[in-house]
Amino acid sequence: GAAGAVANMTDAGIEVTYCLVTDGDAGGFDQTIARPQMALMRRDEQRRAGKEVGVESLIFLGMADGRVEYNLQLRCALSRVIREVRPQRVLVQSPELNLARIYASHPDHLAAGQASIAAIYPDARNPFGHPGESGRRVTRRRRDRQCRAQDSGVASPQDPTSRSCRN
Repeated sequence: GAAGAVANMTDAGIEVTYCLVTDGDAGGFDQTIARPQMALMRRDEQRRAGKEVGVESLIFLGMADGRVEYNLQLRCALSRVIREVRPQRVLVQSPELNLARIYASHPDHLAAGQASIAAIYPDARNPFGHPGESGRRVTRRRRDRQCRAQDSGVASPQDPTSRSCRN
């Protein structure tokens, strides 16, 4: 995951917000736990995990675990978050199917990655995208170094060698 990079960012004083797409209701293997209770447990786990790396702000979209699809509803929800939070950097799941690392290629992760990229550009910047949505349009135009999906780390325009992409 990205916890190490996130911890480094929060240690440097950068405010980080997590946006979690699913509610986690399909998680775990204990069949005695009702699925709504599992979703509450997963949210609590995410809050505790975020706190460990300095993240206080978490946004839960509450979509059904295991049933996320790349569609306009997801793009709109992610665009709304981007417009509200106005991040300078966004870390997303890779949208690339990688059979060598099948767990990283969970269908929810692929859909969230693809929708996140579309939400970053063009959706959140487009004042005509997602009519009826509130929130300010993102107008920041910044050219950060882009990572290929298999690269690790966070690209920093100030110091491209610090936790940067390795091309």
